[in-house]
Amino acid sequence: SSSSDEESDTELDENADVVLRELKGLRRGSRRVVLQKLLQGGILSVDATAAEALRNIERSFRPPPGFRMKVVHIARTSKGTRAGGFARFSALVVVGNGEGVLGWGTGKAVEVANAVQKAQQSAYRNLYPVPRHHGHTITEEVTATFGKTKVIMYPKSSGRGIVANPMLAGVCQLAGIYDIGVKVHGSRNPQNTIKCLFAAF
Repeated sequence: SSSSDEESDTELDENADVVLRELKGLRRGSRRVVLQKLLQGGILSVDATAAEALRNIERSFRPPPGFRMKVVHIARTSKGTRAGGFARFSALVVVGNGEGVLGWGTGKAVEVANAVQKAQQSAYRNLYPVPRHHGHTITEEVTATFGKTKVIMYPKSSGRGIVANPMLAGVCQLAGIYDIGVKVHGSRNPQNTIKCLFAAF
């Protein structure tokens, strides 16, 4: 009986080591859920297949090669509760490969880094093709509206550069457009501006 008890203790220690290793790669909210299940006794039997599945999920959210990310806007939000204010951060991120593929996404979390990571994952799930003319500008003048924001884009000849505010200029570079003019009229809310820019593209 003592040998069986020792074997069970060894197996329990090995399972606990696997759980602790997996916790290091998770976000704070995911850790809370895993620890709650651990205290309830629901996930002590973690096998190699489950650990490999968790690693595959983490690999699936890695950025594709050639893509770059730009954090457009970070806002701090607060929710009033009886216990006090509950503060979170929301992030707006744009990703692109510089070859005519662009995407945007938003994310919310208690920490800025986690919010940016969520927004980045959302952006990679929402990629759009951007039509380009000779690989450096757009084909024709385009006007788009979103809410109270209006964006006017017009092509420019090679070597003229980007005429736009720094935020939109960075997004155009991520799309692989280097000769363009962009004007914004009305509301300049970052989220509405980005959505209007994507509508124009």
